Amino acid sequence: MDRVVNETLRMFPIAPFVARQTSKVVELDGKHIPSGTVLFLNFVGVHRSPKYHQDPLTFDPDRFLPDRAAAMHPYSFLPFSSGSRNCIGQPLAWMMVKTLLASILKTYQIRRNKVKRNTSDSISIQYGQEYFVINTIEGLA
Repeated sequence: MDRVVNETLRMFPIAPFVARQTSKVVELDGKHIPSGTVLFLNFVGVHRSPKYHQDPLTFDPDRFLPDRAAAMHPYSFLPFSSGSRNCIGQPLAWMMVKTLLASILKTYQIRRNKVKRNTSDSISIQYGQEYFVINTIEGLA
């Protein structure tokens, strides 16, 4: 479950970017950035960069397998920002996402399918060229 949630947050981060103001002169790539400059950090750009993620537009939860995740650049995955200004609600957010996902998986069957299949007991949601077919365990009401 963690790998799927991480990959979802990599592809669709909660905050696509954040703004930070420099408190002193900063050197970045050989350029001096004055104190008080507002910098925008583009998380979507980092998360979808081929520099940091092989085939970045493909949904691949296995990129978060322990051996592959350990090889990642430490700032190539920033779903809740990082450092001293990271999201204070991160532990609560993780708990809520996992609880919600567990509730969905307890109530619904979700399968991948190549064709759309809407019946009296299922709904299809398209993602790319595939569909996810969703059925309740008891059938749709």
